[in-house]
Amino acid sequence: MQLAPAVSFHRLRDDALWLQNLLADRDIPIRDDTELAEALKLAESLPELSESAPEDFDPRSLASPLGLIFLSRALQDARSNPTFGKLVRLLPALAGDAAVPIAQDSKRTDERDFVFELEMAAIFGSMGAAVESSDEPDVVFTHDNASWDVACKLIYSKNLSRFVIGLRRVPRKFVVSNRITGSYASA
Repeated sequence: MQLAPAVSFHRLRDDALWLQNLLADRDIPIRDDTELAEALKLAESLPELSESAPEDFDPRSLASPLGLIFLSRALQDARSNPTFGKLVRLLPALAGDAAVPIAQDSKRTDERDFVFELEMAAIFGSMGAAVESSDEPDVVFTHDNASWDVACKLIYSKNLSRFVIGLRRVPRKFVVSNRITGSYASA
C-alpha cells in the first residue's frame, strides 16, 4: 500500500498562484527584483523540486515560499469574511519592497511590518472575526461582541534585551492610540 504525501506540492504551488492572481486582479504589479517574485518563482517549481531537486539545492530556501503559502492560505480562508476588503488594503506592501513572511534574510522595513499585520489580520479574518487594519493598534478585530486591539510587532533582534525593551513600549502604544485594552502579537 502506497501512502499519500502529507503535503501536496501541487497544492502548495496552487496556493502561491492564487495569491499571485489576487494581486493581479487588484492591479498590483509584482516587481521582478522583490522577495515576493523570488518566492513565487520557487513556489511554482515545488512539484518539480519534489521529484528531483538539484544537488546544490538548499532546503532552507523554502522558508520564503512556505511563509508566502501560509499567508495565501489564510487570505483564502478569510476571503468570505465581509471585512476582507478592509483587510487587503495592505496587499501593495506585499508586492513592493516588503519581505515575504518568514524570509530568513529579510530587511527590516515598514513594509515588512505591514506584511506581518496582513498575515495576522488574515488569520483573524479566517476565524470569522470582523477585521480592520489601522494605524495604532495595527489590527482591530471583533468577535462574539468583544473587540480586540492587536499591536503586531516583529522581532528583528536575537538579543533578548532588545525584545524586552520593545515589549515595554507596548503599553505606551495603547495610551497613544487612546485605547485602554489590547493584545500583542509578535513573531
